[in-house]
Amino acid sequence: MNKPTKSQIIFHQIMLVSITVGTLLAGILMFFVGDTVAPTYKCARPIPLNLCNWVHNHASAIFKTLGAISMTFGLIAVVEAYFFWQAMTHYPYPSAEPIIDSKPKNEIGGEYFVRINRGDYIEPGEKVVFKRKPTLGEQTILPSTGERVEVCSINGNIVVKPISNYLLLQGELFNRQLPELLSKYKGMYVFFEDGQVKDSDFDEIALMHRVLPKEGFRVIFVEKVV
Repeated sequence: MNKPTKSQIIFHQIMLVSITVGTLLAGILMFFVGDTVAPTYKCARPIPLNLCNWVHNHASAIFKTLGAISMTFGLIAVVEAYFFWQAMTHYPYPSAEPIIDSKPKNEIGGEYFVRINRGDYIEPGEKVVFKRKPTLGEQTILPSTGERVEVCSINGNIVVKPISNYLLLQGELFNRQLPELLSKYKGMYVFFEDGQVKDSDFDEIALMHRVLPKEGFRVIFVEKVV
C-alpha cells in the first residue's frame, strides 16, 4: 500500500475537522432551538392520522432528541478526531521532492560522489546530481538501487547508510551497553543512537511523540531497557 503524501494528509485533516465540527454544531443548534419548532404542514394520506398527530404534538421533543443524539456523536467524534489528528500529524510521510535528481536537468544542488556505508566496508561511490545540498540525517532513495538511505556524512563526498543497517548497528551498540544502561534506565524506553541515550521515558508513545518531530520523523532506534 502506498504511503500518503503530505498534501493527502492535510486534505484528510481538513475533512476530519469539518465533519466533526459540523456534526457537533448541528446537534447543539437542534437541541437548543427545539422549543421553537412547530410543524406547519397538514396531515395527508398515506401518512396515518394517529402518527401524524403524534408528530405534531411532540415535534419539539423529537427535534431536541435528534439534536441530543447528534451532539453526542459530535462529542465522540471530537475525541476520535483528536487521536486521528495526532496519528496523521506524526505519520512519517516521505518528502514530496527527492533530493537526488535521477534525471539531471541542472546542477543547482551540486554534483557529489555518493558512497554507501555497509558497516564493515564503504562501497565505491558514483556521481549523483543533487537538486539541493543534503543535510545530515536526511533520508532519500538511491535512484540506481531504489534503496532508502540516510545521509551520515558530508565531507566533500556524501556518505549514506541503509536504514536496515542503521537499525542493526544501533541494536548491536545497544546490546553492548545494556549492562550499564540497566543501572540508570531500567524499565524505561530509550531513544538510543551511536552509543548514547538521547531521550528516555517510561511511556513509549510519549517518547515517540516528543522525539520524532525533533528528528524530522526519520527512522530512529527506540528500545525498552530490560
